[in-house]
Amino acid sequence: MKKVRRHKENERETGQLTEPMDISSDDFTDFRHFILSKSKSRTKEQKILVEVMALKYRMEDYLASEQKQEISIGEFLRTLLKVTNIRQNRFAEYIGMRPTNFNKLLRGERRMSLEQAMIMESIFDIEPETWIGIQTKNDLRKLSKVKKQEYSNYNLKELIEK
Repeated sequence: MKKVRRHKENERETGQLTEPMDISSDDFTDFRHFILSKSKSRTKEQKILVEVMALKYRMEDYLASEQKQEISIGEFLRTLLKVTNIRQNRFAEYIGMRPTNFNKLLRGERRMSLEQAMIMESIFDIEPETWIGIQTKNDLRKLSKVKKQEYSNYNLKELIEK
């Protein structure tokens, strides 16, 4: 009982739920083979769903992060199309867009509408707030770079004093 209690206390302190595994051990090799066999037995659809889910988490991480490199909605969409093996023109027509307008969205020349974000949620199970949030984050970054000095001229103290 004391050993279990000590182990639970250790979990809370370190954040680890299990003991580290020796990667040179037979147990690790067996575990690795088990994971690989499960991975190989997935259907094509299951593999696509896993890739889409991974991209969803990447999008959410990007939205929450302070990383300097911008990733556009178009880049995320291109990756989704590549993972799902769907041609751009087919996808554009499926969601009711002209292929030329969809291409502009991919290149960042056109903004994603709220309705399009809702359609993306329906197709990819990626919330519209994520799509619009990424778009807004990138727009604010661009605007801040261009007009940062101009915006520094505005402040509450000055406004109150007048």
